[in-house]
Amino acid sequence: MIRTVQLTKKYKTLSGEILATDHVNLHFSCNGLYMILGKSGCGKTTLLNILSGLDSHDEGHIYVDGIDISNSREAELNDYRNLKMGVIFQEYNLISELTVLDNLRLVLEIQNWDEKSETTIQSLIEETLDKVGLNGFESRRINQLSGGERQRVAIARTLIKRPNIIFADEPTGNLDSKTSGVIFDLLSEIAKEYVVIVVTHDRDSAFRYGDTIIEMENGHVLNVLQQGKSKQNRTYSLICQKNEGQPENITLTHIQLNSFLEELIDNAEPKDIIRLSTIEKKEADFNSPTNAVTSIAKSVTKTAQTLPISYRVRLATSFLAKKKLTLFLTICVLSISLALFFGALATSFYQCDKTMLTYLDEYRPDILPVYVTRSYKDSFYQTNTETITKGEYLSGLLETSLPKGTIKLEAIYDNDFYSVTDDESDTSFASGVTMLCISENYSNFTYVEGERPHKNNECLITDYLASELGVGVGDFITNLQQELRISGIIQTDYIPYQLKVKLAYGNSSPYIDYYMRYRYNVIYCRTELLHDDMKKSNTRLLLPMSDFTSATKERSYRESELYYDNAQKVDETDLIAGRMPRANNEILVSESFLQARNLYNDMLEFESFSGAFIDLNQKAFNYCFSMNLDLSTFFSEGVDVVGVVSNLESEDLDADVYIASEMWVKISELYYDQYAAAILYHVNVENYAPFLHTLSHNSVRMDEPALSQIYDFSDTLSSMRTFLYALLIVTIILSGFMLTNFIQISIRSNKRNIGILRALGLPMNEVSQLFTIESWIVYIFSVLLSVPLILVVQSIANQIYARSLMENPYDIITWDWQAGLIVLLVGALISVLALQIPLRKLRRLKPIELIRCSS
Repeated sequence: MIRTVQLTKKYKTLSGEILATDHVNLHFSCNGLYMILGKSGCGKTTLLNILSGLDSHDEGHIYVDGIDISNSREAELNDYRNLKMGVIFQEYNLISELTVLDNLRLVLEIQNWDEKSETTIQSLIEETLDKVGLNGFESRRINQLSGGERQRVAIARTLIKRPNIIFADEPTGNLDSKTSGVIFDLLSEIAKEYVVIVVTHDRDSAFRYGDTIIEMENGHVLNVLQQGKSKQNRTYSLICQKNEGQPENITLTHIQLNSFLEELIDNAEPKDIIRLSTIEKKEADFNSPTNAVTSIAKSVTKTAQTLPISYRVRLATSFLAKKKLTLFLTICVLSISLALFFGALATSFYQCDKTMLTYLDEYRPDILPVYVTRSYKDSFYQTNTETITKGEYLSGLLETSLPKGTIKLEAIYDNDFYSVTDDESDTSFASGVTMLCISENYSNFTYVEGERPHKNNECLITDYLASELGVGVGDFITNLQQELRISGIIQTDYIPYQLKVKLAYGNSSPYIDYYMRYRYNVIYCRTELLHDDMKKSNTRLLLPMSDFTSATKERSYRESELYYDNAQKVDETDLIAGRMPRANNEILVSESFLQARNLYNDMLEFESFSGAFIDLNQKAFNYCFSMNLDLSTFFSEGVDVVGVVSNLESEDLDADVYIASEMWVKISELYYDQYAAAILYHVNVENYAPFLHTLSHNSVRMDEPALSQIYDFSDTLSSMRTFLYALLIVTIILSGFMLTNFIQISIRSNKRNIGILRALGLPMNEVSQLFTIESWIVYIFSVLLSVPLILVVQSIANQIYARSLMENPYDIITWDWQAGLIVLLVGALISVLALQIPLRKLRRLKPIELIRCSS
């Protein structure tokens, strides 16, 4: 059954090497009670641990049923511990968190055999408990049992495995003499069917119950004594002759005979002739066992199987229950870490579009002004930031990618309008009026009376502005450049909004300013008025960044602003010096223009001079000046000043610069097409999402109070991104540390249980899965706790923010499902990685080391 050859085990200590077993050669037959006897430290327990596969050895071999298990793989050792042998420990080594029933059931869950069912499992458990005198103890907890009862449970757990070999390490070391006798009686009965190897210091019991006594001292086997209690005690007198050598008389016991024959055959050469004859055989009476244990010990074909997931969960939860306070603190700290991780992640990648979409869906503003911000460093290395609300650049960013159905509007701000009456003293006045140029497909109006304009000289007016100007449908209003007939009055909510009261009491807020500009203090004109009539009006243009005399002075050029007009308005008689333009690059300037720049002295004869325009579209400016008409595109070679116009000769000549008529037409057309009005959009509700996507893709923003606040919040978070990234890293590390620390504590507190499971034959990967389940349980509960924590903090933050809002309350922070999913995935990954270090250390320990560590 078991044979050892030169079995040696060494321990390294500070004082040197100690031989726990020193070249031990033993043979254990098919059945019988073997007592290994010796003083403490003689190596008997080490020998038992090596034989049972709970510990390793340094030299020699162990043969079980003829198979050398010395170099077996871990899986083979697991099967050996699971299917072929069982161990009874001095400290019982039962899993105290489980009941008696579960301790026995555990060993059956990792075995499989024919006709295995719930019925056979229950029957086998009941039968086994009955045989060890513990019938009715199934539901008892281990800590509710006496020492003797615990040892019986340990025997029952071993017996129910139906092994070939049973090892018992000081099985009565913690018991009184009476209970010890009961245990040894039980082991004696079991030994009739099993090989039972018992380590004991009780010499009397060893000789009283043992079939074979093996005495050890300092790692050596001193004596093997047969007591003639069974068939094993037969003695044989033999004559052995090898080839033509001298015959030898040999006397051997039954146990020694098997070992002698195996060794004889192993050492024989193929051509050797061995003659073996019996002189005498003495036999002891042997009766086949009829004890009650026999039915349990019947031979069955068993195979190993994995522990069912339900039992793994039960074991994992029982392990968790041992550290309730640590478990609670770990879940709390981990949930806070996950909440911080979520907050850092959600704010690091704050989805302002999502918040804006929620706001737009709720309040649905009719008109959305847009702008883009660009920055560049000037020649003084100062950063200059410009807000662009019109121009070819902004139009080009959006025109081709806006969702279908988006309506473009154009706004001319800060007009002063007057009512047209016969009595000039009775004329009403309104300042800061916005002229919104609308196309035919914009019809988002509710009329008090009248209809939309059909002619370029007609307009719609809000009911608020009508009340301010004291006008109605059919009346005329003017801004001194256009006289417009009112074709209809649009209904607004200025009365329920109490606009006039708020304005009277000076209640200023971004919302009131916004509503005044885009809802109340507004007239609506046909877009053809801007693009056709204004072009034909031949009115002077105020063009920023147009002083050709300061092109070499970047800052002065940026701050310049000149009135340009058509040179066709100038007559020869209006010139006080020079001549009229004869080419497109020749211009006239006013007398005041030259005087302001110290370029003209009326006492001297005028001489023409040249100037140039800065290219506003050059790459260095990063489109910062793209909402200003770039005159360098019309005068790439610069301009020549050829004449001076008097400012006093005509009231119509009030410009700074006069351009040749052909060039004037080109400039004025481009100006009214791209630079005269700011860009706004009307968006249908169903198009909010693609509209926001287009704006975000092009870094274009909307100028609406709440949306501006969201942009500001997002910018603040962006400025804190380094801190938020650091918080992300810290929370990840903290989460990993907490889980790793918890698993290490759990492993430390459950080392005995782990050693027991390994001794029962549970593979290391399945033991690891118990702690994986623990980790997942902790992680799941932490997630469940972190979600309400996040929602509470989010709600408090939104409530605090809402108090700062004067109108249109909304949530600045919304639930970020994407961030939540990332937190779940990263948390799961951390849970897996956190297991690796403690489990790697655990795998290095042998079963007996785990059991000893917890002793």
